[in-house]
Amino acid sequence: MKKILYIFNVIILGLNFVLGQNPPITKMYLSDQSDGEIGLRSNIINCIALQGSNTTWVGTGQGISVMRDSVNIYSLDTMRIVNGEPRSIFDSIASMSVQDDIFSFASLTSIDGDPVGTGIYLTENGSADELKWYRFDQPIDSTGVALAEFGLGYFEARPVVGTRGVVTYSMDINNNYLWITSWYGGLRRLDLAQKTGWQRIPLPLDSVETLITCDQGQYVESDNKLVLKDYYWDSSDPDGNNNHKTFAVLAYGDTVWIGTANGINRGILGTEDCIDWQHYFHPNDSLSGNWVIDIAKQEYAGKRTIWAVTVNALLDTEKQSVSYTDDDGETWKIVDELRNIRCHDIAVQDSVIFVASEVGLWKSVSGRNWELIEPAVEATLVSSDEILSNTVYSVAADNREYFTDPIVWIGTPDGLARSFNKSADNWQIYRAVNYQTEIYAYPNPFSPYSHNQLNGDGWVRFNTGETQINSVKLNIYNFAMGKVYSEEFNWRTNPGVVKWNGRDQNGKLVANGVYFIQLKLSDDLNNIDEDHWVKLVVVK
Repeated sequence: MKKILYIFNVIILGLNFVLGQNPPITKMYLSDQSDGEIGLRSNIINCIALQGSNTTWVGTGQGISVMRDSVNIYSLDTMRIVNGEPRSIFDSIASMSVQDDIFSFASLTSIDGDPVGTGIYLTENGSADELKWYRFDQPIDSTGVALAEFGLGYFEARPVVGTRGVVTYSMDINNNYLWITSWYGGLRRLDLAQKTGWQRIPLPLDSVETLITCDQGQYVESDNKLVLKDYYWDSSDPDGNNNHKTFAVLAYGDTVWIGTANGINRGILGTEDCIDWQHYFHPNDSLSGNWVIDIAKQEYAGKRTIWAVTVNALLDTEKQSVSYTDDDGETWKIVDELRNIRCHDIAVQDSVIFVASEVGLWKSVSGRNWELIEPAVEATLVSSDEILSNTVYSVAADNREYFTDPIVWIGTPDGLARSFNKSADNWQIYRAVNYQTEIYAYPNPFSPYSHNQLNGDGWVRFNTGETQINSVKLNIYNFAMGKVYSEEFNWRTNPGVVKWNGRDQNGKLVANGVYFIQLKLSDDLNNIDEDHWVKLVVVK
């Protein structure tokens, strides 16, 4: 039963990248921005990557977007593929990575409820306006391939021939290699100089603490080939090795860290492209959980710390949390404040650590005194917006000189937000381009049980157009025109979006049905109210 639950949880992880509702989009094509679309294409922000002095890449639920400044955001429409036909990318983005001028990302979709990788893309001039891309199919193997070449020889392996569960959940670029991780596809790397052939990488078996591939004594001769002895790579379920199902990668220098469904592995690269592995897992090594979905490195004050997001996989003693080591894996500690909290992503900036989680963005200095940051709110004198979700999927710490002061980016199910400082207490929010001049309710139909979950409630927002207004009086009537709720929004005294949580004036959820929304917009200059009516369907 636990195996089945584990598979289900992994599938849900993949679907987090594709499910969600987005507002209507006004398409405006530009010829000088890589055939881009103005604005985000989706408010679901899965991942963020920083490149060069001012480029910010944003992976959304419906494709890739890019910012070259702090104002304008473009969603790439046509990808110019080297030696191939141009392609349009509207799939969800699962992972991204940057090194110098190189930028890479991977996309996925869902087929019959299963996550499936739809491609890996790479450009070598990511900071330029005109981009040329290399595209690779999500790598799988040929039927019947029993030996995989690696290091000093070969290793026996079960070929991955289907696409189910083969998604690049994480990637990293280092030492002229693009490293990728996948559930069934395992750990693989691409030589960026050759750009041909994805090399399969062996990892230790579930119950084994080390795997040495750089010592010829660990191989036996078979049919005139050196084959790694007592080893078989198998990521199948339920009989395969969970340590061969990979979800996170961090590569630097001669070291690579791999997070799997059975712990975390530290690899040291040898001179002949071999790797010697040390395997750490719960409960042997005090990791909070065995399913490791994100890894980050912190270098500060002469000390290196490795941070890892963990999720419970199979054992009852495992916990969702963040684990860390400051001695390269010899000992592991658990962040007590994050026990039993579903975390997604980690970013570091000098002594500061940020963790994106289901309950919000966490911040700590040197791993002490963890603080939960309030959901992002943007406020000006004439308008306001806010993220209507506690969940934060992704985070990036940005200390580039372009922004003067260190800032923080977060990706949520309800948009992208950028702080104006490292304290993350003042925000600018970016959204999918919608009909800004129109007045409407979104989402519509609205469910308080599933939409925009913030502080225990679900919320519907009301777009008030582009007119400068001082305040909004919100009146909500049922189908019989009986008033069920009323509230006034004034951005000078109460920053936030015009919204409703589906409750009446007594705090009770209203019944299913059609409701009529009256929005009385107070003009900023003459304070004359202008009435607008919107119809909203509530479906619980």
